[in-house]
Amino acid sequence: MFNKDFYINAVHLFALAVLICFCVFVCDVYLDTLVITKQGWIRGFRASDGNYVKYMGIPYATVSKENPFGESTPFPKLKGVFQANKNRIMCPQVDMLSLQYVGTLNCLRLNVFVPYTKVSKPVMVFIHGGRFTLGFTGTFQGTHFHGPRYFMKHDVILVTISYRLGPYGFFCLDSPEVPGNQGINDVIKALMWVKENIHAFGGDTNKITVFGHSAGSMITDLLLYTKAEKYIDQAILQSGTAHAADVLWNVNNSVPLIISKHLGLETNDLKEALSFLKSRSTQDVVVAAKNLSIEFRPCIEKRFETYDGLINKDPFNTKPSVKNKRIILGHTTEEYNMKLQKPIQYFKDNDVFDNMLEYEFDFNNEKGKEAVSSVRHFYIGDNEVNEDLKWKIVNFTSDITFNYPAYRDMDKFIENGAEKVYYYIFAYTSSSNLYKKLLNISVGRSIHGDELAYLFETNTIPPLSASDIIIMERMTTMWTNFAKYGNPTPNKTEMLPVQWLPISKDSRNYLLIDLDEEMGEDLYKDRIDFWDTFYETYKQFMRPNKTFVNLLL
Repeated sequence: MFNKDFYINAVHLFALAVLICFCVFVCDVYLDTLVITKQGWIRGFRASDGNYVKYMGIPYATVSKENPFGESTPFPKLKGVFQANKNRIMCPQVDMLSLQYVGTLNCLRLNVFVPYTKVSKPVMVFIHGGRFTLGFTGTFQGTHFHGPRYFMKHDVILVTISYRLGPYGFFCLDSPEVPGNQGINDVIKALMWVKENIHAFGGDTNKITVFGHSAGSMITDLLLYTKAEKYIDQAILQSGTAHAADVLWNVNNSVPLIISKHLGLETNDLKEALSFLKSRSTQDVVVAAKNLSIEFRPCIEKRFETYDGLINKDPFNTKPSVKNKRIILGHTTEEYNMKLQKPIQYFKDNDVFDNMLEYEFDFNNEKGKEAVSSVRHFYIGDNEVNEDLKWKIVNFTSDITFNYPAYRDMDKFIENGAEKVYYYIFAYTSSSNLYKKLLNISVGRSIHGDELAYLFETNTIPPLSASDIIIMERMTTMWTNFAKYGNPTPNKTEMLPVQWLPISKDSRNYLLIDLDEEMGEDLYKDRIDFWDTFYETYKQFMRPNKTFVNLLL
């Protein structure tokens, strides 16, 4: 017999059960993406492309409206719940692909990507490159270069940061208000934020690996020579060191005067020029610097009564604070391959040897001719530059900018107590090599930036091939193993068939990263020996540091 009351009660119980399940699901979504940090409440969102949570656009510092060229300050406490769901904020720059001005000074943001597990995780903080004038880690006009998905399967937390660029990040002036290296100080603020807050996301504050590419790698390395090294437990330096010839430049008061003149104010008064530039839009200032071909770099700052400075000495004459730290560093096989795209007439009209040496040496006429002649003879003999010799010029430009500085760096690390130093050369090449794809380069092997597509997901290249996936899995496994264990290959596996040996005082071991991996020793030995002798012979002519004028060629 049908029991109406029983049926109604059953329906009510079923509806209640559905409601409870729905509430549990909704609460689970919100609770799992909501964190309470020292800065305040932050809500992220679950990723659609994997089992992890994204916290996008978290503000870590703020720029003064009165002095946008000066040092930033930590962002104040958040009001209410911060919705961390925007990753389209960029620091002022002229975008590399569209050549459009983009950005805002409200750009000191970071992104946190957290695998959906409940254990404490190592933290990896990435600093992007871009010659200190461009770059971002978010999405612009649908394009992204630093998607986190490849890292997430390895159970680490990934943090990517933005910092000020160009004139707003790297004006270096004889003024306590704008002493220089503002962009690097932004990075330090971000690392402080990570140290203070990442535990709220499940991060291990004693396992923070900072890694960067190109300018980001140079910044990471420079920090190892400062008091900010305390925020770095381990480091990975990809194609950039503090010893590169064009990293540190001089304080230069003429730069604001030149930009001001371009924008309509001719003055020799630095304060007047700065006041004028503060009144102009960021677009005016950034585009003017771009049109004037002014480049920006970190600098050796002057000391002031109210400001002691971040970088006061050239790393060449300083000891890095790396005792008990572990470091990976390396580069690609042909960093400066893009020079091959130049027509042969370019090499005939421009003395590449003289121009590159001028970055770091201030020769008199007699010694300059002798030095340049010795370098030219070593690389191309007494031959005139021709198509066949362009490869050797690529070797020269790669050696002086990337390869030899890496050797100088690793030797300093070992001499000053680094626990382990691992050296690599990235040799793999395919249609997915990032910069070769972006620059439409079809000859040679891997060039500057090519390894990035095998660490970060990007929509600027086709889907990875089977071989590409092997390299991606191999690199992300080694990088995250290093973050977890301080050793990129703690065990041999099918994916990691070669044990990566660290260097020592007696052996400069390196890992060749390719489909057929192998260990080697004394990479480019004859070329490195040549530069050891060259620097010893001409060290008295080394510039203490440089200015942008040297590069306006």
